[in-house]
Amino acid sequence: MAFYVVLLKDSEDDKKVVYYFGSSEEKLGRLELDKLSGEVKEIEPAPTNNSSALFVRASAKIYRHWQQRNFPEKSCWAS
Repeated sequence: MAFYVVLLKDSEDDKKVVYYFGSSEEKLGRLELDKLSGEVKEIEPAPTNNSSALFVRASAKIYRHWQQRNFPEKSCWAS
């Protein structure tokens, strides 16, 4: 099964970055990345049946950005 997860930056400060995530820009959840630890938390699930699968992929992509200390305005996971 193929997955596409869009990631759109909502806000950023010195301690955290918040992103919207989902399979389309119409149905988005939100996640938060702790800039110090790299921990990713789901704030709000995407309103779909497979929200947990989308969150796992979105958090993996955001973690990779964190490793590079890069927090883009838009990103995606595709497989």
